[in-house]
Amino acid sequence: MIAYKFRVTIDYEEDVLREIEIRSDLSFFEFQRIIVSAFEFSGKQMSSFYMSNEEWDKGEEIVLFDMGFEETNDSPRVMETTQLSELINKKDQRMLFVYDFLKMWVFYIELIGENPPEKEISYPRIITSIGTPPDEEQKSLDFKMPVDIIEEDDIDPEIRDLLDDLNDVGTEYIDPDDLSSY
Repeated sequence: MIAYKFRVTIDYEEDVLREIEIRSDLSFFEFQRIIVSAFEFSGKQMSSFYMSNEEWDKGEEIVLFDMGFEETNDSPRVMETTQLSELINKKDQRMLFVYDFLKMWVFYIELIGENPPEKEISYPRIITSIGTPPDEEQKSLDFKMPVDIIEEDDIDPEIRDLLDDLNDVGTEYIDPDDLSSY
């Protein structure tokens, strides 16, 4: 067993990062919990890890819960039953952590060190904390519909008006009675 040292940065307008040490025999679920706690999020949203490369492309997914994928041959790994050491296989390993699939908080995770664990230290632990984390609720939902990519002649004018109206509303409440005229 070793202790991994990760740098975790959130995709946010200000620089906010945490350096976290965690034992290699702990699960991705434990890692998820410490990231959420380190950034002062509630932990009440769905999330996934994605193994990544140098360009931060999404690779293999590690999901929070088993959602009945076992019937298929391509079922993803589950956080609670997947140890970090199973997938951390190279120096400078990169991962993405996506939290709240409606607001899409994205965390960039990079392995920056490996050491034998110290007996007097309790893992996991935050060893560096820079910046104030954003309020989890401050990010708005993005309900924009891609009407700009649809040719004007390919869509019914009434449907186009409805889509334009929905884009103008944004995240405000839509009264279903207002849609009855469409």
